[in-house]
Amino acid sequence: MTESKSSRFRRTSALAVAALAVTLTQIGVTHADAQVWGQSGEYEYQVDYFVGGSVPCIGVPATPVNGTHVLQRACDTVYDGSNTTVFAETSVGDSLFTVQMNGTSESFCMDTANGATTASTQIVMGHCTGSSTQKWMWDQVGSNYLLLNAGAQLCLTGYAIADGSGHYNDLIEPCSGSATNQRIQSYAFDGSSLS
Repeated sequence: MTESKSSRFRRTSALAVAALAVTLTQIGVTHADAQVWGQSGEYEYQVDYFVGGSVPCIGVPATPVNGTHVLQRACDTVYDGSNTTVFAETSVGDSLFTVQMNGTSESFCMDTANGATTASTQIVMGHCTGSSTQKWMWDQVGSNYLLLNAGAQLCLTGYAIADGSGHYNDLIEPCSGSATNQRIQSYAFDGSSLS
């Protein structure tokens, strides 16, 4: 008998708790489907435009403080509790979730700078307040998945031009299913393959 998606997810989640060495494995089904199941968890997000290069993952440059910029960087491959590209999704209802930084002593949520809702605003990690700009959802456009900011109604976008420090910053921009710098691949940290 074929195992259902939901029971497979519960089984692998239980393995993740028991695992001592946690490695990066790609979800066997789309992460958007997993979110519909109401599952919270820890994930890495890769932006299609940067896949194959040196900075495919969304992350932060170091342990974040309030206002730390979210940007593209090399992906973590082993979970050690101090990762800079591992985020915890926590459901807040109505298909919305917060995206929190993993392995920090303070609670920081992915937000827009100063809670702004205008295009080209920098995405930052800020103290979790429950504001609308700290709530996100998966938006399907055709066969692609975008990370939509609920407060701004704009999508996370990996800016394709490096800043003066050589960083590719993540902004909110109008959503477009054809923009490769908005299309997100989501990966889960788990102790065994989910494929």
